[in-house]
Amino acid sequence: MVKRGKCPSLISGRQPNIEVVKTRRKCKRCNIYILKGESCASIPTPSRMGSKTYCLSCLKEIIKKTTKDLESIISSI
Repeated sequence: MVKRGKCPSLISGRQPNIEVVKTRRKCKRCNIYILKGESCASIPTPSRMGSKTYCLSCLKEIIKKTTKDLESIISSI
């Protein structure tokens, strides 16, 4: 499972939706398949009408990155 690029952040204000997969999907970050019946995170994309799908382990990393970004913003105030 190879991660692609930098870990995204949720600072843009988009809240992830946790949903159960109805058809097989692919995680946008690590490219693993999320099978029917498993949970995934769907994060709306503001510039497009769609959303990006992430597995729950990548979502945990995204949340950690967002927390770190927010802490750095707060410390700079």
